[in-house]
Amino acid sequence: MPYIDPTTVLSPKERISDLNVLFDGGPWDKANPDWSGWSLVELSWVGSASVGIRWNGDSEARVGNPQSRGVPTWMILPDPIAEVAVERVRDHLRGGENTPAEIPPRRRLLDLITFVRAASDEELSQMIDQMELKPRNSHPARAS
Repeated sequence: MPYIDPTTVLSPKERISDLNVLFDGGPWDKANPDWSGWSLVELSWVGSASVGIRWNGDSEARVGNPQSRGVPTWMILPDPIAEVAVERVRDHLRGGENTPAEIPPRRRLLDLITFVRAASDEELSQMIDQMELKPRNSHPARAS
């Protein structure tokens, strides 16, 4: 199945420079649908640091998407989305399965409670000291 190598996507030439491929998923693979068939790059877009993404192409869409007049191009991501995409790709390349954003808050809280319950008094005391937290007095003095 053909695909466009992201290192060759340099159009429009007057707008793109300093292309750095962060992730090349190669051609789409139905056995690995999340991490195949697309690429993510850092590049300079009209002189500004940017992140681009594209579908690499396949037997039906030979030049991938986006394209202009049959020439492969990049879709420039808005900065807030670009940051998330870059971090997610870097996490994947490090072998990470989940990013904190993917773990529901309730699950993170349950994991924290489980950790605290399993910790010894000494470990908890050390953590509190490291975080510069002071435990609340369980029975504050009442004003008479």
